[in-house]
Amino acid sequence: MKIVFIITVVLCNFSAFGNSGDTTFFDKNWNRTKPKNAAYFRPPLQKVEEMYKVTDYYMSGIKQMESFSLSQDSIILTGYTVRYDSIGNKEAEGQCLNNVESGEWKYYYPGTNILYFIENYFNGQRLGKFTSYYKSGKIKTEENYFGSQVTGKRYNEAGEEFEFYPMLQQPVYSQDTRTFLSENIRYPFKCQNKKIEGTVIISLYIDETGKLCDTKIIQNADPLMDKEALRVINLMKKWIPGKFDDKPVKMWVSQRVSFQLTD
Repeated sequence: MKIVFIITVVLCNFSAFGNSGDTTFFDKNWNRTKPKNAAYFRPPLQKVEEMYKVTDYYMSGIKQMESFSLSQDSIILTGYTVRYDSIGNKEAEGQCLNNVESGEWKYYYPGTNILYFIENYFNGQRLGKFTSYYKSGKIKTEENYFGSQVTGKRYNEAGEEFEFYPMLQQPVYSQDTRTFLSENIRYPFKCQNKKIEGTVIISLYIDETGKLCDTKIIQNADPLMDKEALRVINLMKKWIPGKFDDKPVKMWVSQRVSFQLTD
C-alpha cells in the first residue's frame, strides 16, 4: 500500500451555488444560510452575452466580489474578477479560469488602494514572478515560484539588497507531516478488497496561533476514504502558523491524501 501526501496553499474563496431566481444568502464560510445568519448575499445572476455576471455583497450592501460565470446554476468563475473589503476598497483583481486564479493578479494594502504585490498563477497555483512593494511604491521583494521552490531578492526602501526570505510562508505541521499521516492513516478494508483507489483533498484553516480551526473536504473519493482522511487530518491540532510579510496570519491550506494499492 502506498499513500501520498502533498500540501498546497488555497487562495480562492467563493460559493459554487448559482442563482437563477431569488437572492441567495451565505454565512462567513460561504455556506448557504438564512438572511438573519448571513454575512454575504448574491442577487440573481445577470446575463451578459454568453456569460453570467456574478456580484456578491456584504450585508451592508457594499460589493464583496464581481466576476463572471459560465453557468447560471453552478458558479464557474471565468473572466476578470475583483474582490473588495468591507468598506469598498479593492482587495485583489485578476483573471479566473474555471474557478481558480489564472495569470497575473494584483493585491492591495488592506483598507487602501495602494498596490501591495503582484503574482502569477497557473491552474490556481502560484507560479513564476512575484513582486511586492512598499507603500511608497518602491520594490520590497522580487521572487520566483516554481512548485515548492522559491528564489528571489529582498530590498529595503533605499533599494539596498539584504537577506532574502519569501513573503508567503505557509503553515507547517509541528511534526513531520508525511510520517504522521503514514503512521495514522488506515486504508479502508472494504476499499482494499474491492481494489478501490482515490484521492481526497481536505482544506484546513490554521489561525495565526497555529491552531487547526476548521476542515472541509474539497475533493471526494470513496466515502470510506473521505471519512478516514478527515479523521486523521483532524488529529493534526498544532501547527507553526503561516506568515505573510513576516507576520503570522490566518490561512487555508489543502492536504491531498492519495490511497493507492501496490502489489
